[in-house]
Amino acid sequence: MVKCVNCGKELPKKQNICPECGKDNTLVQQLKDAKIPKELKHIPLQKMSKRIEHIRFFGRQKKVVLAVIFGLVIVAIGGFSWFTHRDEVGNVHNFHDDLVEVTKANANGNSLSNLINGGYLAAYGTDLYTVSENKLYKIAMTLESKQSSEILNVSNLNVMNGTIFYIDHNNQDYITILDTSNKNKNVSKYRADMLLVSGNYIYFKGKGERSAIYQMKTDFSENKAMTQSGCLTFNIVGDWLYYSTNDGIYKVPSLGGEVAKLIDGYFPYFIATDEFIYYCDAAGFVSRMLLNGEDTVTLTNEPVNSFVISDNYMIYATKDGGIFKQDIETKTLTQLSVDKARDLQLSSTWIYYRLVENDTGCFVSIDENSNKVIPVYSIKDK
Repeated sequence: MVKCVNCGKELPKKQNICPECGKDNTLVQQLKDAKIPKELKHIPLQKMSKRIEHIRFFGRQKKVVLAVIFGLVIVAIGGFSWFTHRDEVGNVHNFHDDLVEVTKANANGNSLSNLINGGYLAAYGTDLYTVSENKLYKIAMTLESKQSSEILNVSNLNVMNGTIFYIDHNNQDYITILDTSNKNKNVSKYRADMLLVSGNYIYFKGKGERSAIYQMKTDFSENKAMTQSGCLTFNIVGDWLYYSTNDGIYKVPSLGGEVAKLIDGYFPYFIATDEFIYYCDAAGFVSRMLLNGEDTVTLTNEPVNSFVISDNYMIYATKDGGIFKQDIETKTLTQLSVDKARDLQLSSTWIYYRLVENDTGCFVSIDENSNKVIPVYSIKDK
């Protein structure tokens, strides 16, 4: 029998509300009550619930198949029934393990905001991996110290489980993996313009004539095209792939399916969230629309070099100079820096950018009450 996650009372079959204490035992409610790993914050609870159910379903199928293989048909049928009933309400006994599995399958190596702008900063644990003046640094999140590496001229940083994925511009833009524990490199045979690591998969935009969006496993196997060639940039949000071409922004299910065009026009880069798509037009102005392409609103009054999205704020660098933080709803504007910047990158507390004139990397606090700029070269070496 399944027990209530709150009082431990056995629940009647197919009943989610505990008759003893009134606790809602559905997966969605358990997720609301749980401490969700930061890697899963981008996934709505309803979608996360479905993914846990998906994992459990296939877990049950594997056990049934094994039972059949060993000839225990009767046991298999009975076991299937027991597993089905046990998982209908999401038993707390294996809920944590399920959450771990979903985290492994959906964690991203970097944020979409950063990757759209070149992926020159990636946060991992208490450290920031940063590219400044073409050199890769490992910097403490507090900016108290830095450690330089021998890696030069890379972009599209993705960091997961102590492994760095990047595009190596010193080696013809090949996708490369670096194991930080032993410094071993694994170079793929695929060249890329953009790279996103999500769970067990690498998504990338091919180089040159191969400018379609591709998916492959993190061991470089099972490479397949997800779109036609001619893509400018892409985002993966939940179960959808969003991408732009010279004539508009499109979306297609990440597992394959019908392609839908959301908007006409040329949009060099965009950022998709759970609710909206923020995009920059050819003139440099930023607008927002719903995921279905409706209710378009222009957000900036001047052209921008780069922008990132953080909760209810948009942070952007103007072409004339200056970095600004704008409340998306009220359009209240605060200046964070006077620098002429590009390639904005976002961490939980810092905005990272590169100076237009010399590629020097700098940090400024996302807090509008602190406008101190900290260049990477000024951070103490470890």
